Amino acid sequence: MTNPSEAANITLYRDGSLAGWFATMRVELDGQEIYRIGRDEAFSFTVDPGQYLLIYTLGFNECRRIIWADARENQRIRLSPTCT
Repeated sequence: MTNPSEAANITLYRDGSLAGWFATMRVELDGQEIYRIGRDEAFSFTVDPGQYLLIYTLGFNECRRIIWADARENQRIRLSPTCT
């Protein structure tokens, strides 16, 4: 992190949907695995302002999403097993 006072806070959450209820969802940010998230779980982390590629995988479903993080921004992102 280059400047912690400018960091953006990202919270990823997965609801309790039945899809993949027994498996964890693998989460990558810019090609690096950062977490494995279970049902009804949330995970927060900070990043420098900028653009990031978020990839999350559950079984054979792989979802991709671009995140734009502004300075001091708080984002809450729902991870859906169906990429919606």
